[in-house]
Amino acid sequence: MPTDLQEEMAKNLNATKIETVYSGHLPMMSKPIELTKIIKDFIESLKS
Repeated sequence: MPTDLQEEMAKNLNATKIETVYSGHLPMMSKPIELTKIIKDFIESLKS
């Protein structure tokens, strides 16, 4: 997905935090540990 489209989508969602994963098309395959940490941190932030 092009970066400009990602930025537009984040803006539309009023995102306050953006994480970057330097991976190919499927980060769940190439960077599963990094992606898992980001998801877990996001879930924990919802509990606060």
